[in-house]
Amino acid sequence: MINNVGEESGGGDSHNPEPNILTKESIIRRLNERSIVVDPLLEDRQIGSVSIDMRLDNEFGEFQSTRKPMIDPADLVLDYVKISEIDFYGEPYSLQAGHFVLGKTFEYVSLPSDIVGLLEGRSSVGRQGLMVHVTAGVVDPGFSGHLVFELANVGKMPILLYPLMRIARITFVKTNSTEEYRGKFAIQLRIKIPSVDADLRKIRKMSNPKPTTSS
Repeated sequence: MINNVGEESGGGDSHNPEPNILTKESIIRRLNERSIVVDPLLEDRQIGSVSIDMRLDNEFGEFQSTRKPMIDPADLVLDYVKISEIDFYGEPYSLQAGHFVLGKTFEYVSLPSDIVGLLEGRSSVGRQGLMVHVTAGVVDPGFSGHLVFELANVGKMPILLYPLMRIARITFVKTNSTEEYRGKFAIQLRIKIPSVDADLRKIRKMSNPKPTTSS
């Protein structure tokens, strides 16, 4: 059980409802109640005033060159991502300048139907040229699994990625209870390659089958 640092004026009962963005006291209470799960937390200091620091796991999804001249999101076979692991406390992963790789959180996350998670990179790594999520910043209510990072090195030099480094943070927003997430990334234990969007397949079928390339 995580030690609570004090009672919050926003409480958690009908007289003192939780604030829209959960503060440290509400986060700790929810973790202890297991209504929010972020596990394992290696250190209590990962819990900040309005967020929890998330660590990088040792699994990466690398984009490989294929015989195809380009990536087509409408292809039924998405075979350009190779999943690999590196050793904890071994050689770090070197993300080259201008390159992109998938990673995931060391922590398993589970949210109830009344909480939205907001994932963002820590400023300390952002100022070194590392984008932690390109698009996937919102965690839907009811999601369970490991969160996937979309890591992009937008700097001029390679960046070393160490498993267990604190790379991102998640903030929790209270909302009305809603239908829990049942999408293709539910119960995500390893990095999942995206499946083809059926709507996109219809669009390609109605479009010119030969894509236009820029000169």
